Amino acid sequence: KIMDHMAAGDLEGCSPERLLDSEDWQENKEEIAKIMPPIHLFHGYCDKAVPVWSSSDFCEKLTEVGIEGITLDLRRDMTHTYPVVEGPLRRHECQIEIIL
Repeated sequence: KIMDHMAAGDLEGCSPERLLDSEDWQENKEEIAKIMPPIHLFHGYCDKAVPVWSSSDFCEKLTEVGIEGITLDLRRDMTHTYPVVEGPLRRHECQIEIIL
């Protein structure tokens, strides 16, 4: 019920992986694939909010639908909030490391 509330009753609409199965995507996937920028997915094995396999599955699904330029970066000691809370508080900006 909590996730349903957070997603305003639209769990499918909040899932990037499920978006790739949508009718809109299916009708336009070739054109979309041509203009997609490089994608860098990073996820922590210590994430207790979202399982790490969700990023692996999403990466696989993106590849299956023809998206190129995907990097999957799985980090051993990273939690769900580390990149935006704990890391910056410890002066470790892992998102900047990825960009640079």
